[in-house]
Amino acid sequence: MNNQKKSFRVFILMVAAALSGLFTSCSDDSISSCNNSLNEEFQSQFESARGHDKYDVIADFFSSNAEDSSYIINYSFENNSYQFLGENGSQLCVPHFFVQQVELIPNQLTIEIKLTNGEVIRADFLEPLEKLLTTEFQHDPYEVNPLCGLWKLQAHIPTRAKISILGKDESSQILQHTFPISQRMHQLPILGLYEDHANEIVLELLTKYNSTVYAETLYVSIPKLNVQTAHIDIIQRNESKMVPGMNLVSARSHPTYDLPYMFDAAGELRWLLDFGEDSILNKIFYDTGIERLQNGNWYMGDIRSDKIYEIGLLGNLINTWDLDPYEFHHKVQEKHDGNFLVSVSKPNSTHLNGRITLEDFIIEVDRNSGEIIREWDLKYSLDEYRTSLTNRLNDNRVDWIHVNALIDDPLDNSIIISGRHQGIFKISQDNRVKWILAPHRGWKCARNGDDMNNFLLQPLDRNNVEITDIDVLDGGFDHPDFEWSWGQHAVSKIADDKIIVFDNGWRRNFTDFDFYSRIVEYAIDEIELTVKQTWD
Repeated sequence: MNNQKKSFRVFILMVAAALSGLFTSCSDDSISSCNNSLNEEFQSQFESARGHDKYDVIADFFSSNAEDSSYIINYSFENNSYQFLGENGSQLCVPHFFVQQVELIPNQLTIEIKLTNGEVIRADFLEPLEKLLTTEFQHDPYEVNPLCGLWKLQAHIPTRAKISILGKDESSQILQHTFPISQRMHQLPILGLYEDHANEIVLELLTKYNSTVYAETLYVSIPKLNVQTAHIDIIQRNESKMVPGMNLVSARSHPTYDLPYMFDAAGELRWLLDFGEDSILNKIFYDTGIERLQNGNWYMGDIRSDKIYEIGLLGNLINTWDLDPYEFHHKVQEKHDGNFLVSVSKPNSTHLNGRITLEDFIIEVDRNSGEIIREWDLKYSLDEYRTSLTNRLNDNRVDWIHVNALIDDPLDNSIIISGRHQGIFKISQDNRVKWILAPHRGWKCARNGDDMNNFLLQPLDRNNVEITDIDVLDGGFDHPDFEWSWGQHAVSKIADDKIIVFDNGWRRNFTDFDFYSRIVEYAIDEIELTVKQTWD
């Protein structure tokens, strides 16, 4: 009996010794053949852990990959060890006696790991999807853009979608866009299809780490379109000097409605908005063009309805803002805070000579409420009697300034204004002039009593020396380094101290001949009240 007890004790000790071997280092070559060169974080933690702590490291490896949206992309069993590889590059080698079973669950993109301590771990496993849960392509869903589509699909797992529209030939531009949000349900705007062509559209579904889990090619044939756009001839092109993307033309190409369109570097039509059959927008007239909002949609003001419209990329009407009782003209500009600055006329507002004026008000529209929260009457801040460039004081409606462009300047919460008949100005929130970029001829006082001559910018030559020639300051003659702009449009701010202007050349040097147009860049020092022509 004593010998039996002794034998039993020996057996217990042998079992204990064998079990202790389960918790020795993975790098022990007598137990397994894990790759000793692995210095990855989890491998180091596993090798230094003791006892049941090793199971915790195994669980942490899979939970860390899940938290990082990293799929397990490979597992293998070699030399009595399981090796797991995460999509983010993490890896772990585990001796076989820690793992009871590894099973890939079909059609669920899941791997199940049963550990010998009884714990079951499920992890996302990356394998190609054979098909999607749902897929549907709609060509021109809103019947305003025949060169677009909407691809709706649902996948088994959250992914990011990448769309590629192949060019007509090897020299054509491939359009590509990767959508940033990872989700199961996708509604993908397909933009930039060719007319008169079988378009090839490639869809890829990507993980966070850009692994492709699904790919599909769709062919969409678009016939030759019966639309009126300008005929485009490419005389010469150098794509290395082009900004990537499309060229937007806000053309007025139809007797009753406008037809904005885009063409690519090869002159191919790739996008348009044809509102001819739309019950609301079929007579829209947006004057100086459509523009992009910060959210990516289009927006424009309509002269006929005195409203602002927000339009989706596919042409769907999203939102409307009513400007009543004001009359819209020329320009609506989204501010940095999302509100709108709008150039308007105010019915029954009169000049000091008693006549009704037009195109001399600016309003701010609250984007969320639609309320008009601020008004600038330029007759109070500028000289409404100045007639140096043109005399409109006896018109039925006095067009003394003719505002055609607005810029929101967030640096000091002010507005830069282009007035075709006067010049370019900067106006404060309380409707006071900060500077005037215009020939110095003919300026007097505003209604508020400010002398406009105190705000005229002093031109500099290329060496930053003041130009003092009275004829140049007056506008009658040009300097080799400097010209004023005349009847300008499309003023844009390109830096904190620089604006770029389309100088139409209308009534250049106060004459009705020697017309030419140009693009010109000015640098403005608002402290010293100077202006320098830096490029044209």
